[in-house]
Amino acid sequence: MTLQCYYFSGTGNSLSAARTLTKLLEAPEPIGIAAALKEHRLPEAGELLVVSPVYMFRLPHIVVRFLKEIPAGFKLHLLAVNAGGVGGCFNQAERIIRGRGTLVGAYTLVTPSNYLPFGEAVQGEEQRHLLDEAEHKLAAIASRIAGGKKERDPQSSWFERALWPGAMYALGYKMIPRMAGGFRVDESCTSCGICAKVCPVENIELVDGRPVWGSVCEQCLACLNLCPASAIQHGKTSADQSRYRNPGVTVNDLSAQKSL
Repeated sequence: MTLQCYYFSGTGNSLSAARTLTKLLEAPEPIGIAAALKEHRLPEAGELLVVSPVYMFRLPHIVVRFLKEIPAGFKLHLLAVNAGGVGGCFNQAERIIRGRGTLVGAYTLVTPSNYLPFGEAVQGEEQRHLLDEAEHKLAAIASRIAGGKKERDPQSSWFERALWPGAMYALGYKMIPRMAGGFRVDESCTSCGICAKVCPVENIELVDGRPVWGSVCEQCLACLNLCPASAIQHGKTSADQSRYRNPGVTVNDLSAQKSL
């Protein structure tokens, strides 16, 4: 089948999933959504696969912008990579593309969380188990996509989407671009610049060798998790927390999603 895959990834789960699916489907290499938007290289009408994390029960703002700019006449498969809940992101995607495209497949994939403000990243056997389960699920998803049927995994319950934690997430989602104010850097910073390198929306610049965040944050937490010195902090507990990067993805891989 001819299918083009686009992805957005903070610490590698979505990129790893995109690579696995394109290999199983014998599709072209996945393209970073950040690069597609920056280079104005949007897909032509056809069959698309978008692999995206779920932030606050919704699609990241950059993925929303991408979906809004795709020209009409496409069929969309959406893989929602999450740590336990997709919220209402399938409904969100349908609203965004209504009248221009069709959501023919909507799938969920549970992977380790990288969102340290909600708890330490899982390590060791628990992490390996989650990633092994994800690989098995991806094989099933590839078969479902290749089958050509309109399929849709369940979303979170109405209570979760509308009330708890949905009501809190609805407020927080609007604030995401300005949430970079919660980051800080401590004295262990080595001025390596990796935080700026991996930021998918180029929201970080080095000033006198130390990171300064702008106002277009995606809350992907790439900067926090991928700092080799663990010098970037968020909240009161991050200094003592284990960080997360998908073991099959490198810093250079994540930086590459910004260029074609």
